[in-house]
Amino acid sequence: MSEDSPTPPRPDFAAYLDALPEPHILFDRHYRIVAANAAYRRQYAQGAPVVGRTCYEVSHHSTVPCDQAGETCPLARSLHSGQRERVLHLHHTPRGEDYVQIELLPLRDASGRAQYFLEKMEPLPVAQGHAGSDVGDGVVGGMLGRSPPFQAVLELIARVGPSLASVLLLGESGTGKELAARAVHEASPRAGRPLVVVDCASLPE
Repeated sequence: MSEDSPTPPRPDFAAYLDALPEPHILFDRHYRIVAANAAYRRQYAQGAPVVGRTCYEVSHHSTVPCDQAGETCPLARSLHSGQRERVLHLHHTPRGEDYVQIELLPLRDASGRAQYFLEKMEPLPVAQGHAGSDVGDGVVGGMLGRSPPFQAVLELIARVGPSLASVLLLGESGTGKELAARAVHEASPRAGRPLVVVDCASLPE
């Protein structure tokens, strides 16, 4: 490039993110948000400015990063692995706490070092319209909980729901198999159709 050639303009990350329908933020290695789209500000900050604040302050109402507050931090995992990371989180919204699937993509500089991170947030379909603001728990399709085993079940539901695979749910009586089945149905492409429940005990052999 000659000396007279103009310097290419810096990309407008905010304009790019605003074109995306799902909540997205761009932040640095120190958790500081450098750009956020309107969907994120509307969902997690009620439209308030977020640039310069930390992601855990806005999304989690916390003063420490996720991994210091009992959750898996996608930034910490990505810094360790150098790869794209996916985790399940509880995020604060005007409705209370909602379960959200997080996908984080590291953005590298010319030397190959990850300097910024693009984070996409997708609320679990089974979690929409439910909240546990009064008790501080996440409510998903009638299921209530926030323990690691409960979140592991939600991750499986989120993974299998959109697929066309058959699902076999096993468990003792009273463990919530029908609630899990409804959550899988609500996360599936058939969510707009009725869920037909059959009592197998009433069927003749």
